[in-house]
Amino acid sequence: MDWWTEALASLGEVRHAVAGAVAANTYMPPRQTADIDAAVRLPDLPGAEEALRQAGWTRLGTLRLGGGLRGSAWGRAGRELDLRGLPGRWGEEAITAAQRNVVDGRPTLTLEHLVVAKLISGRAVDVADLSRMLGAASAEALAAVRGAVTRHLPDARDDLEQLIVLGRLEYELPPPDEL
Repeated sequence: MDWWTEALASLGEVRHAVAGAVAANTYMPPRQTADIDAAVRLPDLPGAEEALRQAGWTRLGTLRLGGGLRGSAWGRAGRELDLRGLPGRWGEEAITAAQRNVVDGRPTLTLEHLVVAKLISGRAVDVADLSRMLGAASAEALAAVRGAVTRHLPDARDDLEQLIVLGRLEYELPPPDEL
């Protein structure tokens, strides 16, 4: 959608990345979404919120997020942007990697960082996205995802493996140990 680029431009000089369903659609058959999610490093969240305010966006509320994620919902002219602050080393790594992962002219979370974000979130729609993204992923991509989950969410490794199996079943592909 054309307005997505304009919305992200509202963040000005704050380094950011496309997240959420728009990013997920890069790695799986697309699903419909009406909003765009932008991610920034957690320390950059106040500056990003101020940039949105200066660009005419209205803060609609606080996002309910877990795992150290923080965020807020913003609206302008009937459009919505969800802004997420990614914490710590993972947040820095994710935003830096996204600057080299440009999709449709927009820096976008890499698969491995998006998987970590969706594992943290744990909403039903995120679990569905995870199985679809992971089921379609190559062996090389899965190795990168496993590495990121091991570094940032080691307790989620078993969940990750189950989501890979479910996703591969959905696509009628062999289990990951047969790759």
